[in-house]
Amino acid sequence: MFKALARKYVELKYRRNNWRIIENLSAEQFAVVLRNYREDGWELTNTYRAFDASLPDWKGKLRKGTSTLDCQWNASGKGRIIGQAQVMGGVADKLGVSVHTAPTFR
Repeated sequence: MFKALARKYVELKYRRNNWRIIENLSAEQFAVVLRNYREDGWELTNTYRAFDASLPDWKGKLRKGTSTLDCQWNASGKGRIIGQAQVMGGVADKLGVSVHTAPTFR
């Protein structure tokens, strides 16, 4: 019951803030997003080192104006990006992946 309640809370938070998420990005896709958006004028903040797929985890934020993309890489070798719905649609189109309204729970 607690897991179901926690899941509903996360889904509500995503819906209320109009967030979307792209999950299970390969290292190549993740690096492409970081590189392309930095070339388009986005600033990479909240990180102390450059992205490297061999790192166990990595976090950073891409910022431009009032838009923010929260980028995370984990030890299982998958990346995820969280951001506002209107921005995430463009990210997904460039990568050819789907956008979700909430994280996938396992």
